Amino acid sequence: MSNVLKLLTFVTVLTMVALTGCANYEVNTNRGNIPGKYIRTEMQEADRAIDAARQAGKDRACPAEFKAAEDAKNNAYDVFRSCRTEEGAALARQATAKANALCQKACTPMVINIQFDTTKSDIKGQYHNELKKLADFLKKNPNATGVIEGHTDSDGSIASNMELSQQRADSVRNYIISNFGIASERISAKGFGPTKPVASNATTEGKQKNRRIEANFPCDGN
Repeated sequence: MSNVLKLLTFVTVLTMVALTGCANYEVNTNRGNIPGKYIRTEMQEADRAIDAARQAGKDRACPAEFKAAEDAKNNAYDVFRSCRTEEGAALARQATAKANALCQKACTPMVINIQFDTTKSDIKGQYHNELKKLADFLKKNPNATGVIEGHTDSDGSIASNMELSQQRADSVRNYIISNFGIASERISAKGFGPTKPVASNATTEGKQKNRRIEANFPCDGN
């Protein structure tokens, strides 16, 4: 084998190692004015995410957010072209995330301040305004669907607390449906027992905080 052929073989092997290593590459469409046959996948994924968002009309629905995502993608290409490959790819991933999250309202989780007495699931009258706050949210966001989550402190058995937390979630769900005219199919209820404490169960105050309801309702219902 000639020295030239050996050199070409060596270069080919190095190229294949580079392309099949930790980074992913694909055929370069030259959209970002990057030379070469191959380009990091992250760059063109950002292009595709921006294109998909534009086709979905998000450039009109939330133009400021769309421009920020597109600018982020263009900046990623600028960095990539300056031979800062890994930094450019990382910025492209961020631009893709921005494009995929366009026009989403940050409304989840929604926490309503409702607490319960020990072993009880009945709703006290003092919490009417908290429940109305959730009902108003649901009326304002007619596509929103979600879950009422019930929680307990750690006193008692796991089985009894799981049942109690479900009863608490059901109480709030039924109250919202019955008193505010919210369609039942928009609300589900799930009890988590003592598995998700927000405070220490070693104190009376902590246990009170853990006997609670949380309402998880994204604005768009997803």
